[in-house]
Amino acid sequence: MGLVPDADAFIAAQRLGPDAMDSSLGRGAFLELMKARKGHLKSVLMNQTLLAGIGNIYSDEILFQAHLHPKTLVQHLSDKELLALYRTMHRVLKVAVERGAGSEALLDRIPATYLLLHRKEGESCPRCGAAIKTLKLASRTAYYCPRCQRNQS
Repeated sequence: MGLVPDADAFIAAQRLGPDAMDSSLGRGAFLELMKARKGHLKSVLMNQTLLAGIGNIYSDEILFQAHLHPKTLVQHLSDKELLALYRTMHRVLKVAVERGAGSEALLDRIPATYLLLHRKEGESCPRCGAAIKTLKLASRTAYYCPRCQRNQS
């Protein structure tokens, strides 16, 4: 963590997109952001110039809770699916913040149904019991359940 004299100047210099939890990022704005993109959903969610604040572990969790495979192509999602993703993103991030995101205590407070507690290859999916798998996307490791998050792209 660091301090900056002007948060707005820092955000502009880093070319950060809107914060994923910002109340000004409504459903319509989220739909516009996503519909203007192509590529794998995990990479799009982690693109800080598009949407700030979603890192590797939370992109995994959001996709797990939304039943979406990390390699799903964002351009293949319907408006209904994108809005469901928007709701899931807000729910997951809200729970994480409320339970101590960024602290060691988070793992003791996170719901047992979350993938976060099982982010190890071969660990059991908290939903269906299948073995958790990994894949590489944009030099990042994605953890997912091959049964709950089928690749439809």
